[in-house]
Amino acid sequence: MDMRSNRDTRWSCYFIKHAKKGLGVSIMLVYPNIEHRQCIRHLFSNFKKHFYGDFFNNKIWVAAKTYIPTEHALYLKDISDLNQDVITYLNNNHSKIWSRSKFGTTFKCDYITNNIS
Repeated sequence: MDMRSNRDTRWSCYFIKHAKKGLGVSIMLVYPNIEHRQCIRHLFSNFKKHFYGDFFNNKIWVAAKTYIPTEHALYLKDISDLNQDVITYLNNNHSKIWSRSKFGTTFKCDYITNNIS
């Protein structure tokens, strides 16, 4: 979690969540207005249990790394053209922000994982 003070002394922050569901719920209750991001590494580890193959593996990572919303949509379209169940799975199980193209502009941090090392 990254917290920074704005000039008007209000705090703003973003939170990158992974598999700790209880922690994510607690953070949402305590900080309802922060940006909730999902770690792509953890999303991917769950994703590959349901969908196999290099095509899916490569497309999900490039969709997460792109900064341009239209490119993100194109990568997801490529995935859905092959298997619409992938998009349904992502919408149902990974509704947090997991792509750089969806990040807000308040913070200048573009990490898509929560493990920096």
